[in-house]
Amino acid sequence: PIGVVGEICVGGAGLARGYLNREELTKEKFMAHPFKAGARLYRTGDMGRWLQDGSIEYLGRRDEQVKIRGYRIELGEIESVVLQSRGVRQCVVVAREEEGSSKRLVGYVVAEEALNKEQLIECLKARLPEYMVPLQWVQLEQLPLTANGKVDRRALPQVEVGATSRYVAPRNEVQQQLVQIWQQLLKVTPIGIHDNFFELGADSIISIQVVSRTKRLGYYIQPKDLFVHQTVAELSKVITYQSASIITTDEQDYLSGACGLLPIQQWYFEKKQAEISHFNQGILLAIDKVITEQILKRAVEQLISHHDALRFKYYEENGQWQQVYGTGKSALITEDLHSATQTSLHALIDEIANNYQRSLQIGNGGLIRVVWMQMPESENANRLLIVIHHLAVDGVSWRILIQDLQVLLNGLINSEEINLGKKSSSYRQWYHALEKYSQSKRLQSQKGYWSKLVKSYVPLNVDKEYAGDIRYKDTRQFTQCLDVKETQQLLQEVHRAYNTEINDILLCALAITLCKWSNKDSVIVGLEGHGRESIMERIDTSRTIGWFTCLYPVLLQVDHAKTKDDWIRSVKDQMRQIPDKGIGYGVLKYLNKEDALKGNDCWDIIFNYLGQLDNIYNKDGFFTEAVEPCGDSISGEYIVREKLSINCVVQAGKLVINWSYSNWHYEEQTIMGIAEKYLLNLKSLISHCIQPGKYEVFKTPSDYRVSSKINHKELERFIQQEEDQDNILSF
Repeated sequence: PIGVVGEICVGGAGLARGYLNREELTKEKFMAHPFKAGARLYRTGDMGRWLQDGSIEYLGRRDEQVKIRGYRIELGEIESVVLQSRGVRQCVVVAREEEGSSKRLVGYVVAEEALNKEQLIECLKARLPEYMVPLQWVQLEQLPLTANGKVDRRALPQVEVGATSRYVAPRNEVQQQLVQIWQQLLKVTPIGIHDNFFELGADSIISIQVVSRTKRLGYYIQPKDLFVHQTVAELSKVITYQSASIITTDEQDYLSGACGLLPIQQWYFEKKQAEISHFNQGILLAIDKVITEQILKRAVEQLISHHDALRFKYYEENGQWQQVYGTGKSALITEDLHSATQTSLHALIDEIANNYQRSLQIGNGGLIRVVWMQMPESENANRLLIVIHHLAVDGVSWRILIQDLQVLLNGLINSEEINLGKKSSSYRQWYHALEKYSQSKRLQSQKGYWSKLVKSYVPLNVDKEYAGDIRYKDTRQFTQCLDVKETQQLLQEVHRAYNTEINDILLCALAITLCKWSNKDSVIVGLEGHGRESIMERIDTSRTIGWFTCLYPVLLQVDHAKTKDDWIRSVKDQMRQIPDKGIGYGVLKYLNKEDALKGNDCWDIIFNYLGQLDNIYNKDGFFTEAVEPCGDSISGEYIVREKLSINCVVQAGKLVINWSYSNWHYEEQTIMGIAEKYLLNLKSLISHCIQPGKYEVFKTPSDYRVSSKINHKELERFIQQEEDQDNILSF
């Protein structure tokens, strides 16, 4: 048909029989004529299309056809449009690919004068879909040619690929510092001042890391600023303005005295665990041997002095646990493994790690153990074990701690002045903020929402009935992974179709899986969030160590008769209807003691996305993650409240999915089957979101802040019925 792109083929009486003595090439290049019996055609490899006047427009070579973000693209078609731009004499467009990243279009031009890249991009966007507009441009004096006069694409200069929009370099010191922080955390280079933070693969946890690192430099922003001002260019203006007007009200001294228990801490204490001091988080690092014992000791002392929550201690009074800031200093512990043999080393590290995991005592301030293991000469690095009771640390805290320890070591080893920056709001100030929030109209209006949700609880299907306590020793674990390419698509490409966050897709896949397995149309999931929400002005927890997690129920509903399109939009809008990202549930239950929320948790399954761990370690830093395990962080006697838990994290470029289930309730094959279906559903949603035709964002009611009033089907009807003015005005 006229205008349709296809391969140009030639035939007729003069057509050759084939390639002499090259049977495979003959089969590849010659084909049967589709319209003339017995005749053959030669496939030229050139692409073209018929025009209205009967001529053929040449569009480049077939081998110049590439696939970008799921779309098949003719590079010649892009080049044709570029050559029509004013001042462009020659043009070549190629798809560059680096290990671990998707393909990106790069344009090379020979122009009559200095190329205005931004103007060229805008012109192309007016004539081509966004996915066909090259992201980076290189101006050359001339294109490299082969011996027979064709463009030598292999000789074109390499361009580092990474950013997802046109590159514009930082223009001042603030922008330069922001770009460096983004590049460190997102592992993308280069990043320009107009690149979108979330399109580069960021999430809410990374936004807190950005705030933390900018605060160390003396600037003040809040995580919500990154959601509003999503480029370096926009964010730098907000930083400049706010930094000049902010007066620090955070507690900067060495803290002492009482501090109230946060909802998540009260949740922990209410079960009266037998081994209450053995519920930890830990990490085992390989640490550069250039770091001496004396340097490490000083760094650890300064770290614990700066982060007050690491000095918490606890005591029970009249049946209630109390939390106070202590004065104890945790000394660096040294374990000499110089003489260990290669065959015994792994077992020795495991034994040492388990001993220190069991050594914490929350009653006397023993919340942290830092253990330096001196390795044999055959090992390239020593080991550093850090164990902290969960009462004083969470996933965001670890990112702060590792970064601060790196800064301290770097300063000490170079004999430089060390500045960790001002402290952010203390754990105690956050507790007081929650107290004020607990009495606010904003929270009181949520009572009905949470009460209704709790009443919706329906037990999860089980293989075996069991009414006793589930202990950690009664659980079984296994792990799944997405590959690097699928993970990159999940982080950087999937969200473009429906303006989603990663949790929307992960939970959508879970809802589909569990509802089909249980033959129900809804499931309640206990969702863990980082808990550092913006509930009050002047409260900033971006550099505060502590357990901030909020744990709350989410009702996910799935209509089995619907499509992937419907499921994604529906789950996204269900997530957006959760007030204050769930933080109010714990405040109502544990601070306000609401009767309607008392009792056991209203879920049997917990889900937690922990973010991206690859950005914890600096490329040129002193640490890497050790290959040995860091010991048993949880007592086998710990009482587990859920029957099934799923923890997801991005590590080594892959989404890692950790499953844990009650051996009292489920057979192994049941959970393995659920996990396999979940992975298949997740992959299917990823493929759906990046397929051709999804480059245009599909808006849902939550994008217009009306998800509590209409569903996405009603929104579609509003948009489609433009002639119905009454409906539009009502909407």
